[in-house]
Amino acid sequence: MTEEILREYNASRSCLDKSKLCWAPYRSMYFARNGDVMACCYSRLHPLGKFPEQSIREIWWGESVKEMREQTTKTQLPEACSLCVNQLNASNFEGAIAKYFDRFADTSPRRGPLGKAIRKASGYLPSKWVYPKLMEFELSNTCNLECVMCSGDYSSSIRKNREKLPPLEDVYGDSFMEQLEEFLPHLKMAKFIGGEPFLIPIYYEIWDRLIEVNPDCTIDVTTNGTILNKRVKRVLEKLSGNIILSVDSFDPETYRKIRKRAELDKVMEFMDYFSHEDRKGKNSLWAAICPMPLNMREIPSMLRFCNERDIMLFFNTVVWPKEHSLLYLGASTLKGLKEFYEAELQTFPENGYKQAENKKRFASLINHVSGALEKALNRESISK
Repeated sequence: MTEEILREYNASRSCLDKSKLCWAPYRSMYFARNGDVMACCYSRLHPLGKFPEQSIREIWWGESVKEMREQTTKTQLPEACSLCVNQLNASNFEGAIAKYFDRFADTSPRRGPLGKAIRKASGYLPSKWVYPKLMEFELSNTCNLECVMCSGDYSSSIRKNREKLPPLEDVYGDSFMEQLEEFLPHLKMAKFIGGEPFLIPIYYEIWDRLIEVNPDCTIDVTTNGTILNKRVKRVLEKLSGNIILSVDSFDPETYRKIRKRAELDKVMEFMDYFSHEDRKGKNSLWAAICPMPLNMREIPSMLRFCNERDIMLFFNTVVWPKEHSLLYLGASTLKGLKEFYEAELQTFPENGYKQAENKKRFASLINHVSGALEKALNRESISK
């Protein structure tokens, strides 16, 4: 990354401590379905350990994470972080997941005499005993949908019906819950993804335990919006957090093409319920959108829909399969899309925090399209 990119990225960050380009290795653990444990979902190819071969404790205070921390500086990221590097180089700062962990950056007492006094008064533990502030749970692929951009790794329905493969092995059991007991009281946030989280039994065990030992922990649940029952409502009455609704179109026909086995009207009922919860101040409703060739022309209208309902949104990056990724479109298509988005961007107001943030994320998506366009032009010039 150039000095200019680093300067622009740091200027966009809200944390006080910018001594690390990313705080994930210092604050976060991500548990994948196969037992791999990473700093975040973007570093899947470089796991820090594997459960149950290693305990949670052995992974968090192990040599692999220590090495990753040493490689994360104020000017560079480890090899595991190539996806974030690509997004930062494209000035897609809002799409780079590294920025997400800034909210956990300023959690340690400051340096110097005052910091020493704070540490002494608060019983602050040495760094080798600092617990993660965030845990992300991706423990099961149990899911009732077969979305076109998804795979059997994330959907049991796809694995069974589309891929004709046996169920994935469940590696998280009683011993996992027992080991979590040490860590749950220290969490500031716990994130749950799937599969469909509201269909995964072990998540209800974790939620019940958080209600008992750490009810102030914020939870994030990424859901397809098809499950709404008494158990779901109870969890969200007892724990505060964010409901991230994965919805890639508000047009019934397009939605049906993308999110197979789901109907938009049911999801809209879910959205209406949690919009009410959002207004009550207990849980916030977000929209997570995957820009793809199938819905790319609908993105501005989706942004307007969210703005009208005071819903924050963010855009996921689809890398695979190629036919559903913007990254592999032709240069002429991407050029037209970029021009369309740039014209639409000028029409969005910034009346309040959420609208301003949504517009900022849309601008970052345009940067993402610009980066894809540049690569497409290079590909086409080489092929001539």
